[in-house]
Amino acid sequence: MKQIFYAGNDRQPCAAEYAIVMDGSGSIQRAHIVVVQSSQKGVWTSLYNTDEGRDNVLNRILAQDLLGVRVEFLTFNIILDLSTRMEGFRLPIRLNWEDYMIKGNAYKSKFSPTLNFKTLLLQVFRKEYRETCIWSGHVVGGCANFYTDLMDPERHPLDIIEASKLLEQAGYSRPKRRG
Repeated sequence: MKQIFYAGNDRQPCAAEYAIVMDGSGSIQRAHIVVVQSSQKGVWTSLYNTDEGRDNVLNRILAQDLLGVRVEFLTFNIILDLSTRMEGFRLPIRLNWEDYMIKGNAYKSKFSPTLNFKTLLLQVFRKEYRETCIWSGHVVGGCANFYTDLMDPERHPLDIIEASKLLEQAGYSRPKRRG
């Protein structure tokens, strides 16, 4: 596992470990990004508690280790290894659409269908009345900024079996209890 640093809620340095686990069980190979924090290795802002820190970690992993890999074939897993239990979430990776378009990535844009003249005039002068679509093959690591939301309705809680399996595949070893 590799160590990765991020800014906590008070801009203090915080650390986590991560690995990328390959999954060839389906017809198309996938990869699981596994990020773990252990209460035995230090106390800092949890990636549950800092959207900016979590997104910073995700974007650096995508840009450095998964550059050019389609995001739809990736999962992002945050696991907390606490002294008495282990818990985690698989969070959907969401694209920052504005950043994607600003960076010149491929997309198609067309006017939304209108029903009246006033709306048609607004469409001509304002971009928000345009429909935008992209091919998922263009949404790849490093193409733009991505984000996560801990309250995303599509998040998936990892049970102890799933979390332990991911950590084992990632080569994570639980620290010995202090005492």
